[in-house]
Amino acid sequence: MDFEGNFKILQENAEVTALAECCKGITPEQWDVWDHRQNTFGAHRDTKTFPLVWSSLDTITLPTVLMNVDSLAGKLAQPFIAFLENLYNGIVYKAMLTLLPDEGKIPPHVDSGDALLTIRRCHLVVTAETGVDFKVGNETNYFAPGTLFEFNNSREHSVTNNSDADRVHLIIDILPVALSG
Repeated sequence: MDFEGNFKILQENAEVTALAECCKGITPEQWDVWDHRQNTFGAHRDTKTFPLVWSSLDTITLPTVLMNVDSLAGKLAQPFIAFLENLYNGIVYKAMLTLLPDEGKIPPHVDSGDALLTIRRCHLVVTAETGVDFKVGNETNYFAPGTLFEFNNSREHSVTNNSDADRVHLIIDILPVALSG
């Protein structure tokens, strides 16, 4: 969603220890099962996705597929989803854990389509070492674990993981109720 600026910090020092531990238990096979995002969007080819809620990209509708929502990861994500639904008076449109391996990159790109430009795209940093750079426009930041932020996905953005550890984020897209039709 387009807004003034590149990033909005929504919460710092959120407790993510249990979610980080849970992510360590997601096997490589589980990370590899669902490859739609990295195969459909070339910018995300280096990433792995563990989806919790997934909605159609071409329409603005209520979630159509619930995946892993009853898993431990889904249960640990729920308080963050509820916080954002309340903050933005909306409903979860997508929620997913994403892994960017050490030395992985998400090249510069701009999100497009009505759905991606209508939602509030928020990231909760679950794991990240110094050297993970998130760039939007001309602003580059490192966000520590426990940081919850929204970023302006209508602007060019990219991520570079120059650390020797995987970076895991919980991405939560919130669709404002007024737009949920």
